[in-house]
Amino acid sequence: MRVPQGFLVHASGVKKKHSATNVEREFKFEQTAQDLNPFVVAGRYREARQELAGSQQVLIWSRAEVNSQDLQRAGESFSKTLATYDSLFGSRGKSKSPFWIVECPAAAGCFLQRSSLYSSLLYGAETERSAEMISRDTVAIDPGVPQGQREALAGPALAAGWLGYGQNPGFYEQQPPMSALPSFAAALAREVSSGTQVRTEIIQRALAQIPTGASRESNGDPSVLRAKSLLLFYALRARVGPEKFQKAMQHMLYARQSRGFDITDLISALEEESHQSVGPFVREWIKRPGVPEDFRGNVFAVDSSAGLSRSGGDTVKDIVLTDRGPKPIGPYSQAVKSNGFLFVSGQVAIDPRSNEFVPAIFAADRTRIGELERNSGGGRREPPARR
Repeated sequence: MRVPQGFLVHASGVKKKHSATNVEREFKFEQTAQDLNPFVVAGRYREARQELAGSQQVLIWSRAEVNSQDLQRAGESFSKTLATYDSLFGSRGKSKSPFWIVECPAAAGCFLQRSSLYSSLLYGAETERSAEMISRDTVAIDPGVPQGQREALAGPALAAGWLGYGQNPGFYEQQPPMSALPSFAAALAREVSSGTQVRTEIIQRALAQIPTGASRESNGDPSVLRAKSLLLFYALRARVGPEKFQKAMQHMLYARQSRGFDITDLISALEEESHQSVGPFVREWIKRPGVPEDFRGNVFAVDSSAGLSRSGGDTVKDIVLTDRGPKPIGPYSQAVKSNGFLFVSGQVAIDPRSNEFVPAIFAADRTRIGELERNSGGGRREPPARR
């Protein structure tokens, strides 16, 4: 392969030869049995490197310069995504080869499919750009995707690569509902990075695709089938619990490594870990039109004043979510209202507008707590006094 001087080159296989002249450079890559889809990416890219936890390195190739703040945010988001996939699927192993996020070198884009079939559920209907895992360590992204969105858009492609390359190549032949697994994993990663409100947004978008009182013929609608498939993973995780769901997933992937898997393998693993009868629930979910009404009833509803809320039994809990305080991460909430009480999370002195620490530490802490109380509808007018 010959490329002009100044081109960056990334390809599958093992580099065997490299020579250069004043005009061009020549490379030779030898393909191996592990290179399922031989590829070459080359162009006049700007390279940004980010060192993540565990000596993991990410290389971002783009035509424009990546500023340091965007690079730091991308690195933090990517670290959480990788940790989520490690937790759900099991570690990829001791190998810490770099990851590449590469802007497609063609201005018109590289993909026939302009967006992931599940992208509108994960990111909203406005998503028009695509990303695709082209190897075990490389995600190609359409040109024009804003810097701050690339790591999120790469999530489903990265999950599909995690499941397929080097583990179960037959995964790429999966049909619903298992074809929704990469997008479900990406949804969990987004929840870790951006807060639990992401889960509600995704579930509500999926439910909007499934009419109430749906007819049996609705199961033949591809958009309904995708929505039901994604929601099935949420329902199964809630049914057996996150820990048992995670263990069952890892057990299934290990047992079926290099041999492919389907929904019956997942059912068996879930039943073994949870000691529950999961098969009838899954079959009913797949065959029955729509989704069970109790599932709709248990989904978080958006409350205009206090963020996310859910009811159950005699206890009512309102999860406070406001842009007047630092965004919650992982499983945490800014505050919770329950039966007349307000439980406020400890607050650090971060200005939510700039995301920077404020020097007047204690005063800023009190201000953040006061903002949470006022925006929860709790009625307090002033921040709490120091004791």
